[in-house]
Amino acid sequence: MVQTDRLKALLKRLLDENEFLSGGGIRALSKYHEAHPYSVTINGEVHSIQYDPGDSTSDMFGAIPTGGALFGYLSTLSLYSLSGV
Repeated sequence: MVQTDRLKALLKRLLDENEFLSGGGIRALSKYHEAHPYSVTINGEVHSIQYDPGDSTSDMFGAIPTGGALFGYLSTLSLYSLSGV
């Protein structure tokens, strides 16, 4: 379970239009990465990903149902909160 202060920090970024919130829902990758691509080197091979509006130009990740997963998590969290657990 996530502590309240950490949940607030998470939701602050998640619901920020400069991060994950978009007009079409929740982005799978933060818009921050549009100007700051992420790269990692594995076995001497560089892999990069950046935020691309609309369809991704990377085949690194498949489709991620972030909106549905987020809704399920927040629904479960609210049930625990209401039950006093």
